[in-house]
Amino acid sequence: MNLNSRNKGHNHSSKAPVGHSKDSSLDLLRERYSRGEIDSEEYNRRKHDLSAE
Repeated sequence: MNLNSRNKGHNHSSKAPVGHSKDSSLDLLRERYSRGEIDSEEYNRRKHDLSAE
């Protein structure tokens, strides 16, 4: 199987996939913060960005 055909049509960017609601994006953001993947400054910046949409 060709690897390119397996991933065809999938969004692998750092942004939330198309179809995700703002609430689910905020939930994912909270999870990343609680796991220590991002610091409070990054959390607050991204939360602000999501709230502005």
